[in-house]
Amino acid sequence: MIVACGDADGWRKDLDLMLELGRKGGMPESYAAQAQTSVPNYLSSFNTTQMHCWLNKMVMLAFTHMMLMAEVMEYDTAPMEGFEQDKVHEVLRLPLSYWVVALLAIGHAKGPDKFYGGRFDMSHTVFAEEFSKPLKL
Repeated sequence: MIVACGDADGWRKDLDLMLELGRKGGMPESYAAQAQTSVPNYLSSFNTTQMHCWLNKMVMLAFTHMMLMAEVMEYDTAPMEGFEQDKVHEVLRLPLSYWVVALLAIGHAKGPDKFYGGRFDMSHTVFAEEFSKPLKL
């Protein structure tokens, strides 16, 4: 079971380290200097709801890659979002600044797969250039 979390204060604690890693990776000093002020200005303006939304987006990028890699490695995955935030915090003794985004069970399924619930045709949900304009492949 993977508990995918985001730290609402992570940018405060880790900004210098992230910029150092960036510089080692070729980040120009002018960009690092700009980020030193722009990141705090941007993220410190968020209220709690906005921060949780931002954390959800950032964490789900990594979460999706974990699911895909597990599937590539022939494991089954089961993402879960129906959990009690407070209970997960309590059990794992997470810092208060952590926001639990989702849980991911990884393993091998027992028994047959569930029935296929179906998916909409791509033309129902994917558009080109503007809403409801069909994507031509």
